[in-house]
Formats: sequence, C-alpha cells, structure tokens
Amino acid sequence: LFRSEAREAHTWKLPFEVKVLLALFAWLILCIPFAYWRMGSLSVVLLLFSKAVIITLTLVLTVSRVSELRRLIFVQAFGVTLMAGVSLIINNRVEGRLAGIGGGLLGNSNDLALIIAINWPLCLLFLLRTRKWTARVFWVCGLLVMIYAVMATYSRTGFLTLSLAILLSVWEFVVRGKKLYLLPMILLCLLIGVIAVPADYTTRLAT
Repeated sequence: LFRSEAREAHTWKLPFEVKVLLALFAWLILCIPFAYWRMGSLSVVLLLFSKAVIITLTLVLTVSRVSELRRLIFVQAFGVTLMAGVSLIINNRVEGRLAGIGGGLLGNSNDLALIIAINWPLCLLFLLRTRKWTARVFWVCGLLVMIYAVMATYSRTGFLTLSLAILLSVWEFVVRGKKLYLLPMILLCLLIGVIAVPADYTTRLAT
C-alpha cells in the first residue's frame, strides 16, 4: 500500500471518505434545529465533531508523502503507548476504573480503552518493522502495558475492541504473513493478561 501510494503524485482532490465525513457534518448541522436539546447539540457538533473534520482535512491537504504519513502514525502509536504507561503510573481512578490524565477523552475510561485498543495493532506493526533491540524491548513492553491498561479501565467495549485487534493481527501477520514466530509472543501476551487480570474483571465482562 505504501509503495503504491508513493508513486502517486499529491492531488488536492478530496477522497470519497472525506466527502462522506463532510456530508455527515452538514447533516448534523441541519439536524440541530430539530434536536431535543438544541444548545447541547450545537455544542457537540461545533466543539467536538468539528475537530475531527478540521484535523482530517488538514491531514489530507498537507500530508503529501508516505514518509510523512508513516511519521504521523509513529508519533500517534508512540504517544498512546506512553499515555497508557503514564496512566497506570499515576493510577487515576474514577469509581475504581482507570482513567487517563487530563480532561477530554482521556478522562473517560471507555474512551481511554478504545484509544489504546485501536492503536495496539500499530504498535505491533512498528515492533515488526524495527531492527533495533532497544526499540523491540520498548514495543514489547508497550504492548503488554496497553493490554493491562485496557483491563484496568474495566471497559467492556475496550475488551471487545482489543480482542478484535489481536485476532486481526494474528490473521494478518501470523496466518497471511506466515510469521509463525509471532504466535508464541502473542500467546505470552494473552497468558500475562490472564495472570494480571484485575479483581472482578470477569464479573464485569459477564454482564
């Protein structure tokens, strides 16, 4: 994918996905006058959803090289890994559930778990691409920390998302990529996750 995109010249034409995002944004704006709580809907659309639109447009219109895209993905994966570790160190708990530092999405346990789970395959990808043993140690430890952080949030959505991410990673890298040496590492991650499972975690998942 990266190689094929690298051959393409940068264009200012908006991809179909961005057009869909803009259409959804316009639809939300049109729905504000008919909302049950108009001011609340206006706040959500203009202050929250608009950020996703602005960031997406900025990335599409400014990132012109695959190397730049790869660098952005690395910064995101690296940042989420550090965020998971710092959250565990500070151990900010909301009703017994791990929450991130600061406000916004990080302060919500479910959102924190989703952010970590979605970025887990990216960290695995960088683990497979690096040749430095120090970087490998960092990514391996990061993957384990991220698994425990998701469990510490007691988020059922985070558990399902992380489980799907791990299954897709096994299919993509172990089965299709024929990297069988990864299977013991993934099994080790799951074993450590079972051993380090927080108290009453299975009871919450049972709901």
